[in-house]
Amino acid sequence: MKVLLTLASAALLMNISLHPAGSPRLTLFGGATAHARVSVDFGFFYNELAPYGEWRSLDPYGWVWYPDVAADWQPYTLGHWVFTDEFGWTWVSTEPWGSIPFHYGRWFYDDNYGRWAWVPDTEWGPAWVSWRSGSGFIGWAPLPPTVRFKPNIRFFSPRQDAGIRRKDWCFVSTSQFLNPRLQQVIVPPRRNINLIKNTTNVTRYLVINQRVVNRSIDFDHFERETRTRVPRYRVVETDQPMMRETPVREGQVILFRPQIVRTNTPPPPGAIRTPDRRAGSRHPDYYSERQTPDVAPRSYRRRDDQDWQDWQDDRQPPDTDRRFSNNPRSPEFEERDEQRLRVEQEQTRQRTEREQQRQQRQQQREQEQARQRAEREQQQEQEQARQRAEREQQREQEQARQRAEREQQRQQQREQEQAQQRAERQQQRQQQREQEQAQQRAERQQQRQQQRQQQREQEQARERTADPQQPPAE
Repeated sequence: MKVLLTLASAALLMNISLHPAGSPRLTLFGGATAHARVSVDFGFFYNELAPYGEWRSLDPYGWVWYPDVAADWQPYTLGHWVFTDEFGWTWVSTEPWGSIPFHYGRWFYDDNYGRWAWVPDTEWGPAWVSWRSGSGFIGWAPLPPTVRFKPNIRFFSPRQDAGIRRKDWCFVSTSQFLNPRLQQVIVPPRRNINLIKNTTNVTRYLVINQRVVNRSIDFDHFERETRTRVPRYRVVETDQPMMRETPVREGQVILFRPQIVRTNTPPPPGAIRTPDRRAGSRHPDYYSERQTPDVAPRSYRRRDDQDWQDWQDDRQPPDTDRRFSNNPRSPEFEERDEQRLRVEQEQTRQRTEREQQRQQRQQQREQEQARQRAEREQQQEQEQARQRAEREQQREQEQARQRAEREQQRQQQREQEQAQQRAERQQQRQQQREQEQAQQRAERQQQRQQQRQQQREQEQARERTADPQQPPAE
């Protein structure tokens, strides 16, 4: 019980120290701590990976892990990419131990030891790689330990190029990006120089709903460019690493995403093995990642950057003194050696010419594909411009029709108002005429009454004059 309380307190203190107040507190599930189903520490990494490699202490990283793989092995090559709505582009490894080192920590190439090494870390991600895209190609390369990721400021590195070597990049044509056997379609590393020049950095990791999401390759643009419908996988979380099991099943991707507690304890003695510096040493369950033609094993190449010519020079047969001992031999034997050497040189020259011709054909195909893409894009832009013009014309016609209707309505309203005003004036004039006529009739009636009164008075006056004895009318 005391041990559990100590681990819980350490986890809480670590979470508080790594995430200041107000910043998102991410777990390896990409969500809050309450969403984590299981919590482990670095000791879990030590025990799980010990059967597949060796742990060594290396400054300034501390304990790092060297997998037992082929000499020409490189991270993020044995597996394939899938798209999930929860995390975006996610790496699915076919390595038996791949559910841990490709989603936690960083990889770097140890020049002194001549092998790739993995540095553990606590943050889970769909794939910790840098991305490049353009000219019909997509490339990715492992991010070194110097590149850090924080939710608020994304990636930051002390070097502008993030310390990624040119030969660490893996490029494939855009149409082969979803190939389930990527190791067979990866472009030979000698072309990385030109591909890096013709592509741009598109690395884009976001934090959405407290989850690290890989949106480096635009999903909609990829579907339009490849004219394919990319399947979307649903994530199913598990509390156990996927050892020698297929993580992709019936539209689902099984991901091992525990919460990791950082510890400074060394690996147990059983997890540390004696280093084996023999060339080509590997675990018996592993095979070379590069079995396809036109790909030179990394053991043929120098550790520093070199171009195609350097690699060709390394492939030239060495001189006779290095090929044979100093024992005296007959002239006929020497002549056969010289003939054999000339044949080998001629074969090398022919292979070089064929390779150059193949590269020229490849470049011509790429140029033709680029031209066709440009034509398609131009046609699409013209079609979009035509559709925009039609929509604009329709919008203007609709606006003109609406303006005409509004003008017609206003005209009808004005005419109605004018008709109403005319009717009101006509009615007022009619009422005025009727009033005048009534007044005139009243005046004429009054005049007639006055005239009749005057006539009666005159008649009475005449009667009084004719008969003086008649009393006056009262």
